[in-house]
Amino acid sequence: MVERIRDELIFLCVLGANLVGTIGLKREYLRSLFVDPNYQKQGIGKMLVECMEEVAQENALSEIMLHSALTVQNFYTALGYDYSEIQMHDEGPFELMRKR
Repeated sequence: MVERIRDELIFLCVLGANLVGTIGLKREYLRSLFVDPNYQKQGIGKMLVECMEEVAQENALSEIMLHSALTVQNFYTALGYDYSEIQMHDEGPFELMRKR
């Protein structure tokens, strides 16, 4: 686990004493977006993505990519990400999505 996150910027969203969301950025890849199911549909995921996009812009990244589960593709589309291709991984199929 330490090797995986060594070069990754990670944001945590904490409300009170509760960790309710996380997101990571490794090079040009958004990774590990998670929002506690009890806090979903409240804009936390969108806020985490937008915060990480600001970091990417500050670091002159011209493009952000992510691997989206098929079930949340509409979430990323609503945030301006475009479908690129389906990629197969051990965990199953993912959509490679990009935002410029």
